[in-house]
Amino acid sequence: MFEDKDHLKILLSNEILPRKVVASQTSWIKLIGINALVAGLEIASSLAFTFIPPLLLKIGYGETQMSIIFGIAPLLALLTVPSLGKFSDTCQSSWGRRRPLICAMSTLLVVGLISLAIAQSLLFQSTTKLLGMIVVAMSVVVVDYASQAAINPCESLMADYLHSSNDPDKGYLVYSSMLSLGSCIGYLLSALNWEEIGHFVGTVEQTAIVVVLVLFLICFGVTMVVAREQPYVPVKGMDLLSYSVISDSLSDNGYSSGDEDNVNFIMVQSPMGVTVNFEDAALFSGEDFGPKDSGSSRLCTLCVTDWPLKVIGMIRSSPGILQQIFWTDLFSWMAVMSHVMFCTDFVATVVFGGRANAELGTIEARRFDEGVRVGSLGLLLHSITAFLFAVFLQNQLTAVIGLRNTYIFGLLSFAFAMLFTVLFPNVTVLNVCAAISGIGFTVITSVPNTLITFYHAQANVYFKARSDGGGYGQDIAILDTAYYMSQIILSLVMGQLVEMSGLPHLYIIMASICGFVAAYSATKVVFCPSDMHKFNVK
Repeated sequence: MFEDKDHLKILLSNEILPRKVVASQTSWIKLIGINALVAGLEIASSLAFTFIPPLLLKIGYGETQMSIIFGIAPLLALLTVPSLGKFSDTCQSSWGRRRPLICAMSTLLVVGLISLAIAQSLLFQSTTKLLGMIVVAMSVVVVDYASQAAINPCESLMADYLHSSNDPDKGYLVYSSMLSLGSCIGYLLSALNWEEIGHFVGTVEQTAIVVVLVLFLICFGVTMVVAREQPYVPVKGMDLLSYSVISDSLSDNGYSSGDEDNVNFIMVQSPMGVTVNFEDAALFSGEDFGPKDSGSSRLCTLCVTDWPLKVIGMIRSSPGILQQIFWTDLFSWMAVMSHVMFCTDFVATVVFGGRANAELGTIEARRFDEGVRVGSLGLLLHSITAFLFAVFLQNQLTAVIGLRNTYIFGLLSFAFAMLFTVLFPNVTVLNVCAAISGIGFTVITSVPNTLITFYHAQANVYFKARSDGGGYGQDIAILDTAYYMSQIILSLVMGQLVEMSGLPHLYIIMASICGFVAAYSATKVVFCPSDMHKFNVK
């Protein structure tokens, strides 16, 4: 089993990341500054998953339309993020490789937030309500997409800095901690009673959006000042994309790109599993999707036939041990996203008995708003538990019961928490279960990436029969696919089910069912060489 402490030491040691340069101790302040934008992105995305679903219901969208709107951004991210990562690796801007893309995605996010705030003013007039609904929907897609796509260059920037560091574990701890901190701040803002605090610029939602916008701009400014990059200079006779690596080193004046002597094997994954560098970037980039055709027919062909076939082909051609992780990760993310995306809707309608389309000022409208606030508080407790478990308990628990049992324990904790939330829909049980669910989120965002790193550390054992020639990038892309597909599937299915049945309970029921399925699937995941024979995996 993977429970052996020696296996963990292999994963956590610097030996797994060979480097030719030994740098000084990594600065805590610089690490926090580089990752400040990551916290800002999490603040924005936390807002998206708390205020926006109830807002869409309030302004007239049904459950089906709301879920479809939330499915557009992950689909766009799945199709574009690999190409954006490829662009980031070869960008020769005077700002460096990562910051141009970071600026572009951050600008897109700011535009989306501003549009979202302004569009709500159009909803109060009958002549502009339809326009307001359209602008709100488009703004939601932009905010959701930008917050997901911007993670890729942020991770690459972090990998660039840690490239020449001799204590990368510190960097990964800060990166993960800033993600959790951003979630805590975002959910805290959503949980505040803005009715009592006061409306600074208009509605409750507009006030929260403005506060989030200010915090994001501060985080963005800090990262752009701290993260100084030197321009990337291509190395003659060497194609950077032929490596699944980040080839930057730290110098006194910033990050130096393209140093031929400093090519190392480094890959960093976020808690969301988004890959830093895609070795098989053309897989989803659309470059090989057939002859060039008219825009509409090409898009239809891409989404309906070519893209699904590419995804299915990638998964089926991957080794069996990766296929098992994919299915486990898919059900894990379906469980988590069904909870996170629709938690506030469930609390507002089921626990508090509110109605999204109730007349403004009525008891049902006030109950709905209060339910959204309490649901946000539950997600805040979820994030706090995830942060504390990751920092203080996960390694200790793994040392005692092993990584496999820790993984299954986390998934079962999440599944039972969702089950009790449905069976006992009151505020006390809701908050306790929301906090417990954070344990599941922690293992979901760490164990799969850890396993893939471990597989590649002993590739001659785990990939000895491999024929697809995949590297880190392609294998982590499988986890990315599971993450994005989980949102797309939920968007296509859950909205219609809830709308037809009239039962928002189905959101949390789905989270519980997927959690149990993921826990069972995790028992078939390979954690050590003997598991390959035990599960007949090749």
